[in-house]
Amino acid sequence: MVETEPALKIMILPKTYEEERQSGQIQCSQKAIIQQVDRRWHIRVTCCELAGLEKRIERRDALRRIIKATNFVSLNLLKDTVTQIRITHCPSLRPLHSEQTLHYETSEDQRRIRYPFTSLYSIEHGLIEIRSPSLPTFRCRSLPAIAVEKVQELDDINGQVFRVRIEGKDGDYIHKTLDRPWYEPSDTIAFEHEMQNSLLLRGIPNIGQIIGVTVGKNIYQTTQDSETPEVIHGMLFKYYPGGTIKQLQQNNQKLESWRKWPLQISHALRELHKSGLAHMDIKPSNIVLDKENNAVIIDLGGQSITYEWLAPELREKENVLMSCFEDKVRGELWTLGKLFSELIIYNTGGLENDYLSYISNQLMHDDPTSRISLDLIHNSKSGFIPVDLVIIKVTIGNIPFTMLGY
Repeated sequence: MVETEPALKIMILPKTYEEERQSGQIQCSQKAIIQQVDRRWHIRVTCCELAGLEKRIERRDALRRIIKATNFVSLNLLKDTVTQIRITHCPSLRPLHSEQTLHYETSEDQRRIRYPFTSLYSIEHGLIEIRSPSLPTFRCRSLPAIAVEKVQELDDINGQVFRVRIEGKDGDYIHKTLDRPWYEPSDTIAFEHEMQNSLLLRGIPNIGQIIGVTVGKNIYQTTQDSETPEVIHGMLFKYYPGGTIKQLQQNNQKLESWRKWPLQISHALRELHKSGLAHMDIKPSNIVLDKENNAVIIDLGGQSITYEWLAPELREKENVLMSCFEDKVRGELWTLGKLFSELIIYNTGGLENDYLSYISNQLMHDDPTSRISLDLIHNSKSGFIPVDLVIIKVTIGNIPFTMLGY
């Protein structure tokens, strides 16, 4: 008698369906667990071919049917991680080695998902796995490790960042996790960079402060082995209750404290540069306010960029993140000038805005080498906004910037 492999059981994980629009297409993603006796493999299935369905719930149900109809036995699912599986609808192709035929029942409900009775899909598997940073690397940095079981989620900010409470501690914190709906291998690199940069910048004003990491067993273990070492699940940061500058802009909310933000942001960015770091993604959504409405720069990974916030000379580069440090710094001066111009738009006008407009223009020169330095801005004799605004109003267009005491 020939022994057969135990059947696989497919479990769709609730509340893990996500959508993202990419290049005009809706990319759908769903998490599931494939179980065989005492072994469990975690998968995330993505598909871009469901946009013909008008409603989100229709696309969700269609993707879940595809998952349940897929024969995962022949796929090389990865152990102790999440296997990313991309499914593409290919009705015109012949079956190849990497493709499978999915069979559906001929019910009216199935026909409504607009796929034929027998559909052919190209399946890419094992291309992406989630890699968690190891704990020993960071224990030597005096960074507290907090059991992830002690973290209670209060608010989901963007699917990867959460406002949380910690058992035994007062107040709220920010928990930034590694896993996210659209994980890419570069996410782990960015995560590790942000952790290292945050450690390097601890104690510096106007920069988001890390207070610990969350640790626990690998939640993606294939077999439940008590000997499996702990891994890092996420980073814990101080919570800044004032929200982001972008949120203030969207709500048309005006605060008198805006006058101190330019100097605070300039100071924080200067400290980053002095530490040999470039932020690379300065923008209103990455500036938060503490309870005294002081500006604080967050998202210190240095691995993210937003095209419209890049200096013109950096937009032309094929790989911006591989630019030399000097080019990154000069590019961030331009970005800072653009941010200051946003503050001008956000506020009500007046002499302060005239002065800030002048600084913004000096930072946004087309020639990167002619942009004023952060030292010139920071070494103001009377703060970022001069006391005698009338003098600045009269002379700002007629005398060199250095004659104003900068």
